[in-house]
Amino acid sequence: MFKWKLRMRPTKPEIGELMMKQKILVVIVLMVLGGTNVLMAQPENPNTIMTGLAGMGMVFGDAARLSGPGMVTAYERAITRSFSLGLETFGNFSFEINTYNDTSWFRGVAGAQTRVKWYPAGGPFFVDLGLGYAWEVTDVSRHGFLVSPEAGLKIDPGKPGGFVIIPTITVPVFIGKEKGGTYGSSIDVGLHSTISLGFAF
Repeated sequence: MFKWKLRMRPTKPEIGELMMKQKILVVIVLMVLGGTNVLMAQPENPNTIMTGLAGMGMVFGDAARLSGPGMVTAYERAITRSFSLGLETFGNFSFEINTYNDTSWFRGVAGAQTRVKWYPAGGPFFVDLGLGYAWEVTDVSRHGFLVSPEAGLKIDPGKPGGFVIIPTITVPVFIGKEKGGTYGSSIDVGLHSTISLGFAF
């Protein structure tokens, strides 16, 4: 007596369900791979807190200005190994010699700005651009916008993370409006060097 074995073909609903499961599996695999790439792009220590001494510099505007020492405090958050965002506050004083009437005076400066940093090779060298607001106080006060391109190194002398050394050179461009004086609006361009000590975590 012969026995017949019947093989049932999957129905259309079963085929649709199988294809749906395959699509879901592909999406999960892509999400895992994509998430892995994002994690690999993140640096091991994305946060850096730093404070430093702003050294001597020059400012060229309506007066020849010798910028004195000051303090800089900043926070930096790495987005990828090549880009980071930061917030910076600063303050210093300067000694000025007016090139028109040979008078001299001291000027105090304070301000805050955001910074976007780019590490072109993923190493210690970076360039960045700061945008912010600043106030100057002397015999008259002045306030205005600050644009400050910068270049520097973020040197990690030991294992990744921990203490870092950050020397920089900055070219601040101050577009200010004078209050209580006779000169009105003016533009100053400076050149400053800063060395900061930070902690990456």
